[in-house]
Order: sequence, then structure tokens, then C-alpha cells
Amino acid sequence: MKTFEAFVHEVYRPLFMRRLRPGTRERYEGIFRQGVMAHFGSMRLDAIGHVEVLKYTAKLEQRRRTHTPNGKSRGIDPRGHGDLVRAVLRAAVAARELATMPVLPRFPESAKLPSAPPEQHVAALLGAAPRGLRLSVALCALAGLRQGEVRALQVGDIDFDQLLIWVRRAYSADELVAPKGNRERVVPMIPELEQVLREAVVGKSSRALLVSDERCKPLPRQRLLAQLKAFENRSGLAEWGWHALRHYFCSQLARKGASLEAIRVLAGHGSVRTTERYLHVTRQDLRDAIARLSAAPAPLAYVR
Repeated sequence: MKTFEAFVHEVYRPLFMRRLRPGTRERYEGIFRQGVMAHFGSMRLDAIGHVEVLKYTAKLEQRRRTHTPNGKSRGIDPRGHGDLVRAVLRAAVAARELATMPVLPRFPESAKLPSAPPEQHVAALLGAAPRGLRLSVALCALAGLRQGEVRALQVGDIDFDQLLIWVRRAYSADELVAPKGNRERVVPMIPELEQVLREAVVGKSSRALLVSDERCKPLPRQRLLAQLKAFENRSGLAEWGWHALRHYFCSQLARKGASLEAIRVLAGHGSVRTTERYLHVTRQDLRDAIARLSAAPAPLAYVR
């Protein structure tokens, strides 16, 4: 019977992990380094079960969590670690290294509210960001594209006759692949986005990237993120990442009455359960609601 580490090295990485999206492979390698390999590596595959996984996730939960200025929590989510252990053991069963799949604990999905920047933040980015950065912000916040989809978007994907954006490909860990879930989609453009896009395509061929570096090559993910954070810091804005701008897009659609199915299709969600999160209140909704107290009339004096 192989150990967990031996199976991952000899079988899981070369035969199973290679089928995953590049971004998922990168995330799994990070989880291996964060503690999965150190804890389970020397164990035999048939020694890993419900109790061992619970022991490991209990250790994770003891690690210190920090909070960013905009209220987001930073730490280690045990769900991803549990999912990876489950994936490795399922692969071991498929490879006939393990006779049966053990019963492992299932961790509840996060109940966190979608975290999105306020409208003033997005308006500041769209109003003052440099041209290239402004284009990326507009595609995320006004069309709901993922950052990998923004980096892969070509001039020929923009249909100005029908005012549509065709999302046909994406970069995952800087490797060109199909959009998430292998689902192409089309997103109508609003006038504000049309104006930004018309400026961006001037002088470019149909196969040219809309967002690129100085040599017209794909912009690396970390460089795009660094540009966003640098501008936010220079402008005295709170730091929000690219995915938060996509949350903004979905949250705005929900607040303005778009149907669940319309939001799901526009965002390219595979499951309606993902989209349902945006039909609940966001953290900003809670702030807006409580702010109404300051405008409320003073309470009547109590008379005995």
C-alpha cells in the first residue's frame, strides 16, 4: 500500500492532476504546501479516514486569521484542503490503489456574504484609472468578466453591430483555455462600456488582445492585479481585487431586479447555487440599511 505522498508523486500528479484547469492545479499545489502533504504524506492511503481529516482541519482552524481594512478575512479555509484529500483518495480508488472510498467529513459551504466594492469605488476607478486599467475594470464591473477572460479577450470578440461581447476563451494560470466550465457565453454591452471598448479597439486587428503588455503580449495575472492595487493605493482607495469587481456586477444586477437565471447566464455560473448568493443581502446592503438610522426622526420622550 502506497503512502499518500508516494501516490501523489507517482500517480495523482502525472495521471489525474494534469486533467485539471491550470488555475486549479496551481491552487492544489499551494494546498499541498500549506499542510496537506506534511500531515498526510507519510500515512498509508488506507489509514486516512474521517477522524484523520477532522484532526487536520482542527489544526487549520487554530491558525491565526487576519482581517483586511475592507472587512475581508484572510486565513485558511478547511474546505479546500478537505476537497483535495478527497480528490486524491478518489483517484486512488480509480487507480485501484485503494479498495473503497472512505467516508470523509463534508464541510458546509461558506455563508459569507458576497464582498463587493461600493459604487463610489467603482466610479472612481472608471473615472480616473489609466486607459488600460480602466478597460479591465469596465469589463469586470460592467460585463462581469473574470480577470482571465479579460486578459484573453480579442478585438474580434466585440460585436459593435449587435452590442455584444463574446466570451470564448480565458487564461488560467497564464495558460489559454476555454472559459470556466467549458461554456462560451455572450454579454450585451451597456453604453458606458461601449464607449470604453470603442476607444480600446482603435488601430487594432481583429485578433489583437484588448488588454496586453507593451509588446502586445498577454498581460500576466499578477501584473494586472499589481496595476489595480497600485492605482487604488495612489488614489487613497481601499484595496479590492478583480473578482470583487465581478461580485459588484452580479450584486448590481440582483439589486436592480434581474432574474436569477439571467444573472447566472451573464456571469457564466455553472450552478444556480452560486448565483443565489447574490439574491441575498451584501455587506454593503447591511451598511446602507443601518445608515438609515442616522436619518431617522428622534424617538419620542418617554412620558409616565
